Amino acid sequence: MAAKTVSARLRRTEMRFSNHKGKIIAAVVVFLCLVIAGNVLLVRWVRKSWLSSATSANTQTSEEVAVVPPRGPRAAMTTIPAPSFDSKEGLRENVGHLGYWDRNTWVRYNAVDFGSGVSSVVAVLSCSAQVQGRILFFHLDSHDGPVIAELQTPATTGFEAASAPVQGATGIHDVFITCSGGGFNLQSIKFLRPQFATNLISATSYAAVRGIRELNPGVIGHTDDGDWVQYDQIDFGKGVSSVAVDLAMGPKNAKVEFHLDAPDGPLIATLAPTSTGSWTDFQIQEAPVQGATGVHNLFLTFHGERGLPDIRTLQFRANP
Repeated sequence: MAAKTVSARLRRTEMRFSNHKGKIIAAVVVFLCLVIAGNVLLVRWVRKSWLSSATSANTQTSEEVAVVPPRGPRAAMTTIPAPSFDSKEGLRENVGHLGYWDRNTWVRYNAVDFGSGVSSVVAVLSCSAQVQGRILFFHLDSHDGPVIAELQTPATTGFEAASAPVQGATGIHDVFITCSGGGFNLQSIKFLRPQFATNLISATSYAAVRGIRELNPGVIGHTDDGDWVQYDQIDFGKGVSSVAVDLAMGPKNAKVEFHLDAPDGPLIATLAPTSTGSWTDFQIQEAPVQGATGVHNLFLTFHGERGLPDIRTLQFRANP
C-alpha cells in the first residue's frame, strides 16, 4: 500500500513538472539574459568611467604642460624676439615673426626691466612701400596703458631696423604693442640707453642696420660691401685713442670704417681686420681713433668682398 502511494505521488510530481517545464525553462532563459545584460551594462559603465578618468587626467596634464611659468625680467638692452610673447590678441605667428596686424591686435611681453630708464626702442620689421607710415604704439602694463614710444614703420627691403625715442619707462613693466594699421611683420624689439664708449658695447645693441643680421646670440654678421650698423648716443667723453673689436673672419680682404652721426659722416677710425682662421674663432683687433669727443651716433660701415667680419663687441680706450 505504501509503495503504491509513493508511486502515485511521483507520477503526480512528474505530471506537475511536465506541466510547468516550459515556464521553468523560460524563467531560466530570462534570468540568464538579465545576468548577461547586467554584465554588459556593468562593463560599459566601467569602461566609460575609465575613459572619463583618463580623458580628465590627459586634459589636466595638457593644461599643466601648457602653463608657462612667469618669465624672469627681460633685460632692456637685449633683443626680444617677437614670437617670444607672453600673450597676444588677433596676431599670427609665422617663421621668426608676427604678422596679420590691425587696429584691434596687440602683443604682450612680460617683465621688461628698464632699470633707471631707456632712451629709444628698436624694432626689426618688414613693411612694403604701400603701407609705410603705420604707427607702432608701445604701452606699459596694458594694451591701453601709458604710451612710452611711437614708432613709424618705414618702407623696407626685407627685415630692417627702425627706432623711436622712449620716454617715461623705468623699473620693470609688461610691454604691450598696438598699431594704427596692418601690412607689416615684426621680427624683434629692443630698448636702448646711452652707452659710454669706454664700456664694452655689444654688437647687437644697435639702433639700426642695413644688410646685417644677428647670426647667433650676441653676434652680428652677414656683412657685405656697403652694409652698415648704427649705435645711438655713444658718449666719447673727452676723447678716445683706440677701438678694440672682437671679431671673426675667414680669408677675406676687408675694411671697417667708424663714422660719426651718419654712414658717410666724419671718419674717426679705420680697421683692416686680418683673418682669424675661421668664422668661429674670435679675436680682438684694434685700430687708432681720432676726433671723437662728446655724445654721437656711431656708424660702422663695411667694405670689401662678400662675407666680411662677424662682430661680437667693440670698446674704445680713453685718451691717456
